[in-house]
Amino acid sequence: MTLFYILLAALICYGLLLLFKQQALLKDRVTHLERQKQETEEILLQFMQQVNELTEGR
Repeated sequence: MTLFYILLAALICYGLLLLFKQQALLKDRVTHLERQKQETEEILLQFMQQVNELTEGR
């Protein structure tokens, strides 16, 4: 019975390890996507400013 509890504890620890690894991967992905979003917003803002300057220049 003791061996069963040891194996069960090992299985639970392994499951937790996988969950923490998955959480770290998701956090890295979210950080990467937020960085891409910020870069895209900056590019869009620059484009809108250039279009605004062109329309005001007329």
